[in-house]
Amino acid sequence: MLKLCAYCSVPLIKNLNKSKDHVPPKCFWGDSKPNNLITVPSCKSCNNDASEDDTYTFLHHTMRGELSDDLVQEFIEPFKKTVNHNQGLAKEILKNCQDVPALLKGFQVDTLHLVSPKWKRMEAVMERTARGLIYHHYDTIICEDKTIIRTFALDCIRKVDIKTKELLKSICQHSEIHSIGETFLYSTFQFHGNYVVFMVVNKSVEYVSIFTDREIDMANMNKKRRQARNRRKAFKRSRKNK
Repeated sequence: MLKLCAYCSVPLIKNLNKSKDHVPPKCFWGDSKPNNLITVPSCKSCNNDASEDDTYTFLHHTMRGELSDDLVQEFIEPFKKTVNHNQGLAKEILKNCQDVPALLKGFQVDTLHLVSPKWKRMEAVMERTARGLIYHHYDTIICEDKTIIRTFALDCIRKVDIKTKELLKSICQHSEIHSIGETFLYSTFQFHGNYVVFMVVNKSVEYVSIFTDREIDMANMNKKRRQARNRRKAFKRSRKNK
């Protein structure tokens, strides 16, 4: 049976465009990879195009994470290697750090404080991760032309209010929580053709991805418009009767 890419649904052909993508990216871990890493079928284009964004996200998660001393030591070497092999990326990230000497003197990653990470870049990586998890659990490919996709970091107050945060957390926490290694937790929730994925990286950075069927979303919008129109008509009638 011909397999399709979990992200763009193109047919996968061996020795041409077929590959496997790690969900979440394998760079999220230190030297010892967990034995329950998830992989999904992917075309080489989808797999390779986001590698720099994966690295950027790994560096930020490592610097922001509330890690134990053992995990911090485990992450120091891959952190050093990543910085040394991506000097441009390292300079970009250093500009967003308040405590720059902490990075330069021994890579004490647990003491760094980030000022303004590029959330959109990180959210794109986590959105791809959420799509991979949906494929893994539900054997479903999220088609962008049929689905409205919203992914945001819950640290990002500009995008979501506190009530919405709590609602999303409660939805996801009622479903089974899965763990990949010690530093990645997630839960998935499905309802009426829609999906929610809640993810926690390095015990501190939280993301939510919401995938809404466009037809269902349009039906809900039309329903709300009809209700608003009926309320306006009822209000006008009540004023005339007075």
